Amino acid sequence: MKLELTTAALAAAALAGCTSSSGNPVTLVPSVSLTHMIVLNEDAAGNKTSVSDRSILPEIMTVLEYKDGSQRTATSAWVAGFLPGGSSIPPLDGLVPDPDAPLNPMRTVFSNDGFLEQVGEGSGFALGRYSVRNRTRDKLFVGYRVAGDMTLAPNMPSSGTATYTGVAHALMFGSATGARDVSGRSTLVAEFDPANGNVRGRLDQLVAAGQPVGYELVLNPAAIDTNNFLGGGMAVERAGGGASGAAVYSGDWQGVFYGAGASAAAGTFTIGAAGVPLPGGGTENVQGVGGFGASR
Repeated sequence: MKLELTTAALAAAALAGCTSSSGNPVTLVPSVSLTHMIVLNEDAAGNKTSVSDRSILPEIMTVLEYKDGSQRTATSAWVAGFLPGGSSIPPLDGLVPDPDAPLNPMRTVFSNDGFLEQVGEGSGFALGRYSVRNRTRDKLFVGYRVAGDMTLAPNMPSSGTATYTGVAHALMFGSATGARDVSGRSTLVAEFDPANGNVRGRLDQLVAAGQPVGYELVLNPAAIDTNNFLGGGMAVERAGGGASGAAVYSGDWQGVFYGAGASAAAGTFTIGAAGVPLPGGGTENVQGVGGFGASR
């Protein structure tokens, strides 16, 4: 922790008195959120060969970032504690903006060890991916984070139903297909009820390198607690819906409501499943982590 605080202090001192393009003071603030992480083994050529470790429940991620209105520029990021297999996640320090990247709400930043980039956005939130290598350069750590304007408790709906549609992004490792970036659509349904509120959903239209992956991820109901939802299980269905025969041996997802009146919902997930269908027939075992975000 001492290293991060020292980095923050130096960065704050360097920008003391500076103003942004909007004329507002530039401020360095910590942003704490939940994430799910996966660790991939890499060979000398950088090929991802297997899964070394993966979150079973959410991890706590802290990002130090400059805020200028809705835009966030991270300077460092770290995840507390250890993953279930004992992996300690390296911090990302000395991050600088990528001058060639778009000026998204979550700016793309990088260092010699990794990067933090935006992979989606919606009403009041941005979805990002965190990637960092260890010192020996034989393990890649990947996770997802959401940043934005969380809905305050007094502004949460107390009744009714809301449907949200948006984006999904994941890093999935299959026993037959290897490591792949997967993207698609997210759909969430929130039942607002002070006594029994919950959120459920589905990640579908999933593709890797433009080709269908052959399955969908079901987000089983997670209980709403004030402005967040936690503890949801997961299932795997065939693309287009229907039983897949896949057995999920670990799955967890969580998220937060964002914007005025819970106008958006976004979060992260982790999954491990056996017997996941392939588009051309057959099955594989899959592990992965990802993020999703959707707006009304």
